[in-house]
Amino acid sequence: MLLAATALRVWNVSSSPPTFHPTRQYAGLALAKAWYDDLSGDVPADQRAAVEANGRTAPRLEPRVLEAVVAASYMLLGGEQVWVGGLLSSLL
Repeated sequence: MLLAATALRVWNVSSSPPTFHPTRQYAGLALAKAWYDDLSGDVPADQRAAVEANGRTAPRLEPRVLEAVVAASYMLLGGEQVWVGGLLSSLL
């Protein structure tokens, strides 16, 4: 049963992320992107300012463990892959 539920959740993981709680998912993506940009260091200044502003305004609902893992995954994969957050969230 658990395997079937996980398969259903992961089925369309690469689709647009706001599916359950759009505000929370956007905040998580914005924070993961801000951390990824800090780690990668090759982001244009105008984009960096926007990302940092989004990262600062993200509500602090819970510890930022998933976002940190997603940002590290972006580094390992060589770029932003929005499906990573959905996949990790589904597996956890």
